[in-house]
Order: sequence, then structure tokens, then C-alpha cells
Amino acid sequence: IYPPMLSNNHLSEENLESKKHTLADLIQSNAGNELTLNAQLTNNLGNTTLLFILPMKSFYNQSVVANQSSNPTEEVAQRPLNLPHAKALAKYMVKALIMQAQKIRLQSGKEENTTLNKILDKIGKQVYTSLQPIVCNIRTVEEDCSNVRAERLVSKSNNETIGCKIWLSQKHLLHVVDGQHRREAMKILFDFLHEVISTKKLVKKNNLLAPFETENEEELILAIQEISHVAHTYATVQIECHIGLDINKERQLFYDLNHLGKKIEQSLVLNYDQANPINTFISEYLMNDNSNLSCNVTDTVTKFEDCDGSMTRRELITINAKLMFNKATAHNLVKAQVNEREELAIEFWQAVSNSRFFGEDKARHKTLIAQAPFLRTLAGLMYKFAYGKDKVEAKKNNLLDFIVNYDFSPNNKVWICTLLTEDERYSYNVNDIYCKLAEKYTINPGKYYEQNGSNGIVQIKNITSSVSYLSAMIEAILVKEDLV
Repeated sequence: IYPPMLSNNHLSEENLESKKHTLADLIQSNAGNELTLNAQLTNNLGNTTLLFILPMKSFYNQSVVANQSSNPTEEVAQRPLNLPHAKALAKYMVKALIMQAQKIRLQSGKEENTTLNKILDKIGKQVYTSLQPIVCNIRTVEEDCSNVRAERLVSKSNNETIGCKIWLSQKHLLHVVDGQHRREAMKILFDFLHEVISTKKLVKKNNLLAPFETENEEELILAIQEISHVAHTYATVQIECHIGLDINKERQLFYDLNHLGKKIEQSLVLNYDQANPINTFISEYLMNDNSNLSCNVTDTVTKFEDCDGSMTRRELITINAKLMFNKATAHNLVKAQVNEREELAIEFWQAVSNSRFFGEDKARHKTLIAQAPFLRTLAGLMYKFAYGKDKVEAKKNNLLDFIVNYDFSPNNKVWICTLLTEDERYSYNVNDIYCKLAEKYTINPGKYYEQNGSNGIVQIKNITSSVSYLSAMIEAILVKEDLV
């Protein structure tokens, strides 16, 4: 594991004294400006690598990223930086540092900082936090490693090698191969902490504590100082460092690390992610309480023709994001925001569960309300009436009654007319208001399948235009039925 090229035989005190007896030698070797670290020498698939830990701030100062934006003259071995991803990681780091600050307080016999708890309540807690090891390469190491000072670390008890001590000079920069967004997140984090402490107020740009707000600046600064203290003194990163790779090997390593790894299946992501507040809401209030949701929740997507009345967790997440925040996804939401709107969401799902046929076998064939695009439409209207610019309590309540009592079966001519041609609409003798509304749209939001007898099936297309179309249709129905 410890090959001759990194042994300290040629670095004995005697040799060092003889080699560096002039000022010129010291200047050339940068001996006065070295980073000292303890490392483990390992063999990764036949290649010698170093494993070591650095304080987060020290790592940032000693490392660089070889992408085009960082240094146009340097050979590129990285993809372009995705700044929103780095900002999300910085916010993740803040959560971790706050949790660590509270642990340190408890371990020292102090009470938790109430301001830090208020911040966590707003930005969202994590069950557990950790950063992956960062993979780097020191490009400036000679092939025989003769330009890096090193010595063995030997156990006094049994004289066994337990590691090595390495001295990295200023020119031995750590080129980040895998972890540039984690590194950028560290910069965003340190810049944010420094600016808040120096200006004594929360900055609007790159505010890592949003949506937390406070008028007590003194408590805020004390809380930020605790976070900063932990970031500078406790937070470390683990490094796997490759030695002397040329640009082609470094690029290959980057490709292999990012391409060969298998992505997590979406069902596992949704099942395991407890940091997503809408996901947590679904687990706590919908999946574990049949009085709020009367259908099974699965991870497997079933074909329309094989519908068993269940819904997928992914469908529930998108519908609840629309219902609570009029968003297509649950990204960048925190628990405090979801907590404020849980009551309405529960009312909505209770109404849906009381709608005829919902949750039954072949439910999507029997009622439109069992189809995810239709539920997203109703969720968008519920948001509009409860939280939109023209929110009206009566409209919200009437929509809940409409969900429970209206006929959503595919044989209701109101729904059939939205899927037929202009001539066919009139032949079905549907109320003019719905036909005239349907004529305004050129899209076909779904398909009507005629079955034996009078029974038919309507399948709504899972596209944005279908939701917009149906939203207008439902509002027209609500007006016609004097429900808005």
C-alpha cells in the first residue's frame, strides 16, 4: 500500500537538511507555505490514492475546478456549473450546521438556541445530513512524487504504519474531479455568513434562511455567528485524492464517476425522501389515514386499462403541489409552508374520497375524478379559490360540494361533448354553454371510447393543455349550476 515512490527514505532529516540549506531551495520548494495533513495511502483498482480530511474552509482555499468559467486558459475537465443546484446544496449545508450547533450546545450543557430552532422550523429539518467524499487530483505531482514531502506515521505501541503525513505546497492544488457543486455551495455558504455578520441583516440575494424572517437583529446575528463558528471549526470534508493524473485521465475519471453510477429509481426516491414536506404530508395524513384518502397508494404505475383504483405517490405529490402552491413540482418547499395548508388539502382529499366510484376497481373507467390530470385540474381550482388573487371562501366550499356530488362518470354528456367534434356535440343535445365553450379550444383533451350499451370510457390526456381546458369547462359548469 505504501510504495517506494512515497516512502520517506529520501526525506530523512539528514537528507532534508542537506537539500534545503539555502534560501533559494526553500523558496523553490514553497516549504514555508505548506498545508500539512495526515492521510491514508490506498489502492483504488490498482491506482494509488490518498484519503484525508480537511476543514471545509481549508479545502475550498486549496482547491480549484477545471471548468471553462473558472480559468479560460486551463484545460477543462468538468461540466459547466449549475448554480441553482449549488445554492440548494448550500441550503442543505446550513440545515446540517444548525443541527450540529444545537448538538454542541447540548453536549456542553447549554440549552438549544431558540432562534436556530425557529430557522429550522421555517427552512425544514433533515432526518440526517452528510456530504459524499469529494474526488480530486493533484496535477502538479511528479511521476515519482519526488516534489511532495511525506513521512510515515508509525504506531508507538507496535511500530506499525498507521498512515502518512503529507506537506502540500501552494502549487499542489486539488483539482476537483467530482464535487464542484459541493465546493461552490461552500463558497455560497461562507459568503452568506460573512455578509450577514458584517451587515447585521439578512441579505435578499442568496438568502439561505428563506423563508425565515425576524426583526430581532441581535438574536439573528448571534445565531448566524454560531453557524459560522461550526462551519469554520467543526465542518470537514473527506477527500479521495488521485496523484499526478494528466488531463485525459482526469477527464476519463470524471466521465466514469458520473456516467457509470446507476440512478435511484423514482419510487425509491419518493419512499426514502423525508426532507420533502409534501411527501411527508402524504405519508402522515393520506397513506396512514383511510378517512382522508380512500384509495391505495402504490409505487407501480398501472396501465389505464388495468386500473385497480390505486394512485401512485408521484401522482399524489404533483396533485398536492398544485393544490397547495399552484406548482408543478414539490421542489424547494419547506415544512412550515406545507403545515399552513394541510387543513385545506385534507378537506380536498376527503371530498375526493367521498366522490362516487373513487378508489374502486376500474375507477378510472367509471369516473374522471380517479384520473390524475382531472384531479390536478380540481386542485388548481381549489388553489385559485382558496389562495389566489380572487379567493372567495364560498367558491372554495362550493367546489368541495361539487367534487362530492357532481356526476363525473364518462357518460355524463357534459364530459362527452368536450371530446367530440363540433357536429357531434350538438347531436348529443348538450347545453349550449358547454358546446360554445368547447368550440373556443382547438385541443382534444382526451379520448372517448364507446363500449357495449350506453357505457363509455373517457381517458384524459396527461398534458398541460388538457388541464387548462378542463379548468375552464369546470368553471363554466360551476357558473351554470350557480355554484360560483
